[in-house]
Amino acid sequence: MFDLPLSSRLRFIGGVRYETTDLSTISQDSTVERGELEEQDLLPSVNLIYALKSNMNIRAAFTKTLARPTFREIAPFESFAFINSEFLIGNPDLERTLIDNFDLRWEWFMSPGEIIAISGFYKRLTNPIERTILNTNNQVQYKNVDNADVYGLEFEVRKQLGDSSSPFRHFNVGANFTIVESKVDIATSELEIRRAVDESADDTRSLQGQSPFLLNLDVTYSNSESKTTLSLSFNTFGDRLSSVSIGGTPDVLERRRNQLNFNASQAIFNFLTLKFGVKNILNDSYTESYEFKGDEFIYQEYKLGRVYSFGASYSL
Repeated sequence: MFDLPLSSRLRFIGGVRYETTDLSTISQDSTVERGELEEQDLLPSVNLIYALKSNMNIRAAFTKTLARPTFREIAPFESFAFINSEFLIGNPDLERTLIDNFDLRWEWFMSPGEIIAISGFYKRLTNPIERTILNTNNQVQYKNVDNADVYGLEFEVRKQLGDSSSPFRHFNVGANFTIVESKVDIATSELEIRRAVDESADDTRSLQGQSPFLLNLDVTYSNSESKTTLSLSFNTFGDRLSSVSIGGTPDVLERRRNQLNFNASQAIFNFLTLKFGVKNILNDSYTESYEFKGDEFIYQEYKLGRVYSFGASYSL
């Protein structure tokens, strides 16, 4: 990796990463094909940073990354998921996903800890792995599709609510909003089946697991004098493709869900810190459903529950 100043305003950060993959799963049934993946990959990274001002930059970046299948996904046998009573059929032919990432970002650091940034990004995925429903017997399998394109905009802001004399000086707020468009070409054989059911069926669809938007909000109170930290964070996302269906049956969507979390920590006597947290305060339902002829049908729905945590740390 290199970090080189090219001029008084332009800076280059780049390098290359070499990774090897040796993934193998075996069934006790010797007649079944072994699930294995052996690859060697060079993953370059190139970043250019141009300083418009001392506290304002434009960044351009290209990186190559990858995503590997898990053991269960590539295993040459069937496994049972107790949570939703599904049978996962392993796919020994799975390949790893290669991702070309292009990013352009403008950022303004208004003061220490404060930022406004706007980013644009494009990702080209080769062999993306998607969750696919095989049939009505609760059998699912992860499969590769040839390519996928993902692009979007991201807006980020973090701001202190008051100056050193303000009663709100210990508060800061943050927001992050991302708009995403993703596209996967539907295989010709599958498209013919879909159009036999619906003549107007599109020849593309969104990437499995990719939301059309994501929103994160947070408010934090941090007092260095009393050594108190309180934070409240909110997250939501747009409906996203949960499972791809084949044979002309409707795709399953994971519906929008709101999540609110709270965390608190208090230092005592300079060596003891107490922590408390509540995750998923709103306890919105996890819902998957599909649409057929204008009507919505529930595929599965359940409550995730609230999670309470208590902790203490002692510093020597």
